[in-house]
Amino acid sequence: MFDKFKNAAGDLALKSAVEKYGSRIAEKLPELTTLKAADVRDDAIYHSRVVAPALSKVVAASNGATRMIPDFDRRFARAMLHMRNQLVVIDVASDKVSLVRGYEARVNEVLLEGFSLGRK
Repeated sequence: MFDKFKNAAGDLALKSAVEKYGSRIAEKLPELTTLKAADVRDDAIYHSRVVAPALSKVVAASNGATRMIPDFDRRFARAMLHMRNQLVVIDVASDKVSLVRGYEARVNEVLLEGFSLGRK
């Protein structure tokens, strides 16, 4: 029973966090277009150059709210990978990175989907 309560509180905190920080993440997405396509495509490099810095900013700005979300760090990383896969177009041949049209309106939805993928 406690797990159900904890998960429900975590889901509510997660939705609130995505609503609060999703627009900030959307504002930063165009910065991906300045990176090399191979770097955005490579999970380890993408994690070190994009996911880890974003995670530290979200955690710091949350004033501890992310601790209410079970396994937040891992789930955040998975959500950011899902976002890359859904909203970023990587053309390795021309070394170009672009964003899908209308990505701004989809960021929150895609992040929530990504967090759901990260559930055990």
